[in-house]
Amino acid sequence: MVRDSEEEQGMEQELRPETPSGRSRRIERLRGMDDLLPPAAVCQRGIIGRLSQVAESHGFRPVDVPVFEYTELFLRKSGEVLAPKLYSFTFHNRSICARPEFTASVGRLYVESLQDEPLPQRLYYYGPVFRYEKPQRGRRRQFTQFGLEIIGGESPLADAELILLACEGLEAVGIGNFCVVLGHIGAMLDLLKRLKLDRRARNFVLSNLENLSRPDRGLPYVEERLRELYPPAEHSAAHQQLVSSAKREEARAVLSALLGRLNAESALGSRTVDEVVDGVLNQLSRPDQVPLIRQALALAEQLHRAAGPPREALPAATALLEQHHLSQEPLRNLTDIVELLRAAGMPEERIIVNLGLGRGLYYYTGMIFEIYPTLPQGDEPQLCGGGRYDDLIVSLGGRQRTPACGLAYGVQRLAACAQGEWTSQPPQALVCAASPALHGAGLALMRQLRQEGLRVELDLRNRSPRANLDYALKRGITHLIIVDGTPTAPQYHLAPVSAPKQSVPMTDVQALAAAVRGAGPARDAKEGSYV
Repeated sequence: MVRDSEEEQGMEQELRPETPSGRSRRIERLRGMDDLLPPAAVCQRGIIGRLSQVAESHGFRPVDVPVFEYTELFLRKSGEVLAPKLYSFTFHNRSICARPEFTASVGRLYVESLQDEPLPQRLYYYGPVFRYEKPQRGRRRQFTQFGLEIIGGESPLADAELILLACEGLEAVGIGNFCVVLGHIGAMLDLLKRLKLDRRARNFVLSNLENLSRPDRGLPYVEERLRELYPPAEHSAAHQQLVSSAKREEARAVLSALLGRLNAESALGSRTVDEVVDGVLNQLSRPDQVPLIRQALALAEQLHRAAGPPREALPAATALLEQHHLSQEPLRNLTDIVELLRAAGMPEERIIVNLGLGRGLYYYTGMIFEIYPTLPQGDEPQLCGGGRYDDLIVSLGGRQRTPACGLAYGVQRLAACAQGEWTSQPPQALVCAASPALHGAGLALMRQLRQEGLRVELDLRNRSPRANLDYALKRGITHLIIVDGTPTAPQYHLAPVSAPKQSVPMTDVQALAAAVRGAGPARDAKEGSYV
């Protein structure tokens, strides 16, 4: 894995724990990973709470999975996409990584523990995921996902419910304007199958559908990547002639002699010379993949240009699929989903149909979707995305092919777009002991008031009366409770922060709690003291 120069400099600095002045060097957070200060943490917790309520109202149950998994779990269906982005390491001769997403882990959980349970299984989860990629706006190396999976739900009904649930979740966190981009990976999968692309070429096309649809990248960017992956071959015709059936044995003899002359045993590993020669000849004898890839990209670009509202995009996509002699089944499936969404009351103007849509991960088999705060033009943050993955469960060792679909929200992106107040309630009272000898009495009173249902904080710094008043005002605390008297016979004085001179002596804890509970919000106080 290639490290950033900034990270390399940071590692060098960590080896020098002291600054030139002799003071301990400050240890900073890793690049691309963020701290959450109280306001942001409260907002994120509030968003997760509301999404959890929406999920549970649809019958979903919470699950959790480990942060670390065997690397193979994520490479099995999305290896070439995720491999460069994994935080992976070897421990006791096993390759382990921090999870880059949840769906594969939840699929493993289902295979291990829930296969005998009735279907569908409706599961939700949330937590941090990790991807090693260039940090930029809306894209961090550690971020929080909230996701849902419907395992055992057939299309189109489960797909329609999933999309409606995604929209309901956005509305629950205060995001009322958004656009649903709806696609179906089946059209491209059908084309790739008909073109007989090899695995490498097929994965290249699927992983670049997203780049193809981005205005800041598009076809020129994908062409550049294609040239990097498949450098122009000056002698491709000669290669084809060399490995033709008439000359295959001649080519075998030449390659075998060359390998033997190079004494390449150390480079062959466990393979024999014949195995290496067969591999080289098979690779050279395949049809040139680049023209086939360009055919696939051309159709993907046409499908993307045909994207629009369902009433316009569906007929246009139908004509394109007919022109390329591809199955109409993906469009029939999308039409059924759109009809279900319309019947459920979803405004059609919120939906954009785009059969050129790509999600990057290879386990999708059918409907896919993404949700943006506005009509996507290239730089809008994706709030939510998901799709159907009917082959994933069996690929992870499931007993049978199980239909499934799921989605994930980016919680930080929701927080950036969510409307409304996300605040935690401050303590209602600050308990202040008049002297260190009364700290035990202060602790006892704080415990009793919390048992009465109050949020109470204890002065831990032995502040002066003025300093305690200033602190309470800054924290939004409504009342000060001063503990004086003796440790065995403490006395309490209740003073509103807004009128600190109006101190009231009290002895009954329940009455004290009732007085605090009935208080209004704190107001600024410029004068007065309490005794």
